[in-house]
Amino acid sequence: MAKTKTPQGHPVQNHSQQALQRQPLQNQQLDRFQKSMRLKAASDQLRNNELWEWRDAYLVQFLAALEVVSFLLVVQVGLFTQGLFILVPVLLLVALGKCLHNANVDYQTLLRNPIYLMFPKKYSALGLYDNQKPVWGFYGLTILVRLSCAVAVVASWADQTGHFKCAGSHTVLSYGSDSCSEVPGFLQKACSQQFFEPSAYQRCLESRPWSKENYCNWQAAICFPTDGTFFSVCSKVALMLLSLAPSLCFTLFLVISLFLMFLFQSGLQKSCGLQLKAGMLGSKPEAKDLRRKVGNQETVLKQQFEANSGKLDDKSLVPFSMMFPLSLLLVFFDVGSDVNLLVTFLSGQHYGFAAAQLAILCVSVKLQVDEAGDLQSLWTEVSRSWGAKVETDKLLKILKSERLFEAPASFLLAFYSCFFTNAETWAMLSCCVSILTSVYTMATAVFKDIHLGVDLED
Repeated sequence: MAKTKTPQGHPVQNHSQQALQRQPLQNQQLDRFQKSMRLKAASDQLRNNELWEWRDAYLVQFLAALEVVSFLLVVQVGLFTQGLFILVPVLLLVALGKCLHNANVDYQTLLRNPIYLMFPKKYSALGLYDNQKPVWGFYGLTILVRLSCAVAVVASWADQTGHFKCAGSHTVLSYGSDSCSEVPGFLQKACSQQFFEPSAYQRCLESRPWSKENYCNWQAAICFPTDGTFFSVCSKVALMLLSLAPSLCFTLFLVISLFLMFLFQSGLQKSCGLQLKAGMLGSKPEAKDLRRKVGNQETVLKQQFEANSGKLDDKSLVPFSMMFPLSLLLVFFDVGSDVNLLVTFLSGQHYGFAAAQLAILCVSVKLQVDEAGDLQSLWTEVSRSWGAKVETDKLLKILKSERLFEAPASFLLAFYSCFFTNAETWAMLSCCVSILTSVYTMATAVFKDIHLGVDLED
């Protein structure tokens, strides 16, 4: 059949031919958003579907936040015993956790994503991974590790050998500045301001074994003037909350999880008006029905993407034009708070903490540069995401590097260092801000990067 030609002699293409030419370009665009489409489909399905799934989603996020805070017990062991003892639970999680994951996880993956020491890879509490199996062993290990850390903390704290009191608002300490020369550098400022008596600190060190010496440092570190000023009250409240938060969150996490498991196993959840089906403590197998619904929603999104020339109809409760800049802003704020913490450590002469924070930031930047390639590539991914109203897969991987490495590492360091910077107002505030932003970042990352059933590394 002869082709119809234009007056200039060029063949005229019909609509079907034009559509066939556009198809490779659309497929190429869609390939950049495969995992993002799956994540958005899961999120939309949980938000728009039955009430139990909506409840489950928020329950999983709440329990993830409790778990994140409870893992501070691993660091708190070092505060009451010796800093080196932090390596014991960490190495145990690395050695045994590698074997108990739901998927094959090598040591390089664990080092690049330390969040997987706390939460199993390829396990969703909502059952959104293909052929997902329960991970009783992994959760049993993490609970045993945290419980052992809690027992060690309580045992060291209960041992009152060498205990000394801080200077009260009506206490006048009589010692010269030369007496502070014997205390460690991070306590020099607190000692010179007469927050505690150096001789009492020395007696504490002499009366306790090496394995429990850090209790004396912790005891001196929580000393601050109780003169009723705003900073004094805030410091006292913040330090007490930080001391109690890991154990309280761990206890609350266990109580809620065990209670819901009891209701579910006994069949009492229906009589109580509960329809919660999230997998508690690693008990969730694959939820085939929910995965099918998510798959259907993903198909709808892809069809919408192709019909709109590489864009999604933004009908979310919070528009993408607001949510996307906000998510990037929170990432920059989290990184900025960690950089500010580094500067604060240096200005306060806490050089050990500063070196650790610098190492964390450098490794995090290296991981993100490896994913992005260069700044131009990063800007390209941001532009593509803005135009399509959904993040590209590459941008998700770049942000994942920050959420799953830098946030957990800075979180643990900020908690440990917070007890040794209370004499400096800005340092104390910086630690608290860094801890709060890291908790939010990590809880969001656990839900989005783990529990929604999409492995960005596949």
